[in-house]
Amino acid sequence: MYAGERIDAHADAPRPTGATSETAPAPPESARPPDAVEPVPPDTVEPVPPDAVDATPTPPDGEPSPPALLPPDEPAPASAAPEPSKELTVLARLVDRKSAPGCGDLHIKLVMRYEVLEVIEGTYTERDLYVAHSCPEMGADPCRKLPGEGLRRFKAGDVHRMRVHRPRWGSYLDLYADKRLPRYYARCANLVSPEAP
Repeated sequence: MYAGERIDAHADAPRPTGATSETAPAPPESARPPDAVEPVPPDTVEPVPPDAVDATPTPPDGEPSPPALLPPDEPAPASAAPEPSKELTVLARLVDRKSAPGCGDLHIKLVMRYEVLEVIEGTYTERDLYVAHSCPEMGADPCRKLPGEGLRRFKAGDVHRMRVHRPRWGSYLDLYADKRLPRYYARCANLVSPEAP
């Protein structure tokens, strides 16, 4: 070592690997990023079937567009049946004739079941009609202004033309389990032909 010569203590020390002032060399242009995808040759692409496309085709010029699909209409709520009239004139077939002990000796009103054939006056939409008559052995009061003959006896299958009403109160003998329908009292009843309109 000569006089005046400067000693650099760090001249021979190894450089740290993490700190460098030099920039890293650029990758060669031929290098490709790892997420790059190679193009597929056109002859290897499978065609998409037409029914797999979820799009509405555009009609050619001059043709109307197809109607848009709308959700099905919701069914209208069923309207309630009209209230039965308090007074009716009906043509009905006696389905079930009832009787009770004491009929003929006592004046007992007894409910019988009819099949409605026609409602002549009033409103009644049910098929069954329950009418309280005097005992079958006592017959019925005739309807003077209605066709038919006086009703002397009650027989299942006969057709009656009747005027009936629904009183606010009253007593009768009712042997039917179906209490859903109202009970009517017969004002009068005539026996008519089964073919009567």
